[in-house]
Amino acid sequence: VQSQRKGFVRYYFPEATQLKVDLEKAEIRKEEALRDTMRVLFHKFSQHYDLWSRAVKCSAVLDVLLSLALYSASHETTRPDIVTSEEPFLMIEDGSHPTLMPHSLPGSLSLMIPLLEVTKSCAWW
Repeated sequence: VQSQRKGFVRYYFPEATQLKVDLEKAEIRKEEALRDTMRVLFHKFSQHYDLWSRAVKCSAVLDVLLSLALYSASHETTRPDIVTSEEPFLMIEDGSHPTLMPHSLPGSLSLMIPLLEVTKSCAWW
């Protein structure tokens, strides 16, 4: 008998006690191994911070462009005019915000976004 509570009696076999000790030791070894693995992983990640940063920026730009393409394909919108320019840019005139359209709120969106810094940060060469 290992312990007793009112109305209950707990029995432990010597094998079960040894298995419990072995399990606890294995869990401690596992935690130590995982901690070391995570340390190495974060160290390697920080060594290549610039590459990861560019990858995240490029995927964000791609996400925005794909979202614009999907939205314009599913709603009545105008198509862009492609122009040649020294500086890349995105210009929206008399636009409307997709979240404001269902509420019929007045107002239009006009903005000009220079894309030169974005394209420089996404250059992989």
